[in-house]
Amino acid sequence: MPDKAPTNDAEMLKAVLAHQSDGWSALVAAHAPAARAVARTVFDRYREPFSPGDLDEVAVEVFGRLAADDFQWLRSLERPGLLGPSIRALAAWRALGLLRAKYHTFTCSLEAEVQLGGKTIATAILARPPSARDRAPHLTREEVDRLAADFTEALGERQKRVLTFRYHAKKKYREIADAEGIPMASVGQILRHERDRFAEILAEAAPEAEL
Repeated sequence: MPDKAPTNDAEMLKAVLAHQSDGWSALVAAHAPAARAVARTVFDRYREPFSPGDLDEVAVEVFGRLAADDFQWLRSLERPGLLGPSIRALAAWRALGLLRAKYHTFTCSLEAEVQLGGKTIATAILARPPSARDRAPHLTREEVDRLAADFTEALGERQKRVLTFRYHAKKKYREIADAEGIPMASVGQILRHERDRFAEILAEAAPEAEL
């Protein structure tokens, strides 16, 4: 009679560390939706457009981290009850890491809790906390919003409309190009140029990031 498939975190961890294939597949199936939900929450919070592929990228990297070095990260967990919160926290850190890499700057403090439906689902519960270099400088959400407001106010009218279409109205490049009567390539150039300029402003506001 075949062994019963693992159904809870304790059983999944035991099966994974015993190199039972059904343990890993059960763990991924149980926790991948939450990892994607956390990534979606982070991107929504920072008003970042994303695709299903971005959510998949976060999930793949999280589970790749778990599987590395013969599941060393999983072996370091003090108890099975930390598995779910830790995976969600890893997903939050990875999603924020993607934003840092994209804009070459920190967006705001990584200390904030991530919530979904009013329930805290990601905090800094990590088997191995991030190093001081990985932590964000002390820019609050209010400070970032103020910098963004000042930046937007100083934009030219076309630049302001293009950014508003893209990041507030969530319009596609083609829709923006048609509305402005410009090529799609010009839309991309405007967005890239203004993102780079705002990244420089954020970097200057947080010199401790050493960017």
